[in-house]
Amino acid sequence: MAVATKGEGLVNEHFGWVDEFLIYEGGPRGVHFLEARNVKNFCNGPEICKNEHEARIQKIVPMLHDCQALVCEAIGQPPALALLRAGIIPYETQGPIEKAVEDVACGQLKPPDWLLELEKASKSAASPAGAKQ
Repeated sequence: MAVATKGEGLVNEHFGWVDEFLIYEGGPRGVHFLEARNVKNFCNGPEICKNEHEARIQKIVPMLHDCQALVCEAIGQPPALALLRAGIIPYETQGPIEKAVEDVACGQLKPPDWLLELEKASKSAASPAGAKQ
């Protein structure tokens, strides 16, 4: 599970501004930190990120290929959809990292409602006319 943080042991960073993702494993045996993955080189300011938004997303998603979830303070629709397409479920929350990881692992934290609606709309748009789902 990838976590967006500015430090202090908290989920406290927006996906678009993250410098690194902390990778955790969570389950019945507890929460374990595995590694940090630096993404600082992909964004050096708001104008660069704005102008290269899609390219930045396409560089980050493969870095998280082995994660089933991403926990951040907030995430926009384009990166959330890119993550979903890659099989990574984004969650929005704030607070201690260990609690967030536990909550996702135990099913207590749910993806935001807007994300579920976005996913449904995306699947409908991608389905051939008249196809059953």
